[in-house]
Amino acid sequence: MRIVAAVQNVKSSLSPRLDLLRSCCWGAAASTVAFLLAFLLFRVTGEYHFTLLVLAVALVCWRKGWQAGLFSMAAGTAAVLLLLPPPFSLQVDSPSDVARVATFFLTSALICSITFALSQRSAQLEIAARNCQYSECWLQTAQQLTRFWTWEIDPETQRMKWVNPYNELTSRVSAPLDLGLAEVPSEDRRRFSEAICKAVRTGKLEVEFRSVTAGVEQRLLAKGTLVTDVVTRAPRLIVITMELPTEPRDRSINERTLQHLEDLLHELERSPSLDTTTKLNISLARSVLARVAAPSN
Repeated sequence: MRIVAAVQNVKSSLSPRLDLLRSCCWGAAASTVAFLLAFLLFRVTGEYHFTLLVLAVALVCWRKGWQAGLFSMAAGTAAVLLLLPPPFSLQVDSPSDVARVATFFLTSALICSITFALSQRSAQLEIAARNCQYSECWLQTAQQLTRFWTWEIDPETQRMKWVNPYNELTSRVSAPLDLGLAEVPSEDRRRFSEAICKAVRTGKLEVEFRSVTAGVEQRLLAKGTLVTDVVTRAPRLIVITMELPTEPRDRSINERTLQHLEDLLHELERSPSLDTTTKLNISLARSVLARVAAPSN
C-alpha cells in the first residue's frame, strides 16, 4: 500500500510538469509546421504568409489550451524573424519589419489572453457545478432524516413554487397557492393566508396548520422570511415547512434523528458554495428544527 501511495504521489507531482511539457511540444510543433508551410509558399509565390503563424497559435489555443498557445507564440515570433526578408537573415532593419513582428506578437497575445479568460471561466463553472452537486447531496441526505419542504411564495400574485423530495408535491414552475393548500382544511387555509398578509408587513412568517391526505392528518409548521427577487426585485416569501409530531411520544422517539439533522444542516450551512437564498433556507430550517426539538413547557 505504501508503494502504491508513493507511486501516486510521484505521478501527482509530475503531472503538472508533464502537462507543461506537452504544451511546449504542441506549441512548438504547430509553429514549426506553420513556418515550413509559409516558407514553402514563399518559395512558390514569392509572398510572405505570416497569417499561417497566427492561425497556428489560434489552433493550438483552441485544441490544447492557452499554455500551448504561449509556446506557439514564442516559437512563432522566432519563425517570423526567420521569414523576414531576406529569409534566415534575422535582420529587423525597417519599420515594416518591426510592424510585422509587433502585429504577430500582439495578435497572438490577444488570442492567448482570450483563451486564458475562457479557460478560467470554464474552471470556475466546473468548480461551482461540483460544489452544487455536493450541496445537493447534503440537502437530500438531510431531507431523508426528517420531512421538510422549501417553498417560494409570491404574495402579490398568490402563486408559489415548492421543492419536495417525496414526490407528493413537486413543482418547478409557478403554481396557484390554492393548489399547494388544497389538502389544508379551510380554517387553517384562512390562517395561512392571513399569515402571508402579515408577513408582507412584518417580513416574517410563522404559522402552524394541518394537512389531511387520504384521511391521515398531519401537523405542519411553516416559517419564513420576506426577500427580494434578484431578477425582478419583487417581494418573495422563502418558507420552510416541517412536519410536527402528532403525539408527545413522537418527540422522544425522534430526538436522535433531529440531532443528526441539526448536524447535517450545520455542516451544509458552512459550505462556501451556497448562494444567499440557499443559506437563508438552511438557516430557516435550523430555526424550525430548534423549535420542534425544544422540550415542552
